[in-house]
Amino acid sequence: MIMKPNSITRMVIFYVIAITLSNIFRFHLFGLKELEDNLPQWIQILSGPFQAFGILLGSVISLQLLKKQKLTKYSLFGTSVKWSLTMIVIPIILLTILGVSNAEHANAHSFGLISGIGTLIYCYFEEIGWRGYLHDELGDIKEWKRVLVIGFLWYLWHLSFIDNHNLLSNLVFFAILTIGSWGLGKVIETTKSIFSVTAFT
Repeated sequence: MIMKPNSITRMVIFYVIAITLSNIFRFHLFGLKELEDNLPQWIQILSGPFQAFGILLGSVISLQLLKKQKLTKYSLFGTSVKWSLTMIVIPIILLTILGVSNAEHANAHSFGLISGIGTLIYCYFEEIGWRGYLHDELGDIKEWKRVLVIGFLWYLWHLSFIDNHNLLSNLVFFAILTIGSWGLGKVIETTKSIFSVTAFT
């Protein structure tokens, strides 16, 4: 099935914002590295989601444009509010109980709580884009094509090949993200919940 021009336009808007804005924070441009190094480690963890902020912003804009054309399939809670909330709370509870060691020698359990919250926010920023928006946008094409497109765009977004020039390593990373796109796609199709797929990430 040939994609419609409006769909391509929305995808371009999403991806340009995602890859540009996110990588400003990922590669610490404009002096962000020096600023971050002077922050306590727990604040650095909570600022980590900014590396995926471009995905969040791009998906919010493109989702609003998509909603003008059709009903979108996925939401924060999907088919079950209780299940979605349970799924996102469990990882935070586990990290809090198990604890996370840290360079500042802060309480491991408190640090685990902070790490859990920071990781959850980061994963949510990613999943509202890759699954909440893009999986929905590509819902009319064959599954294997959708999986490959999302897997490739997800891989390219990381720009891992800039620092890692090993061909095999990059192919393995691409394969992992492509398989992940298939698996996480199954999760969101089943639950209709962005929170649920965030927990699996």
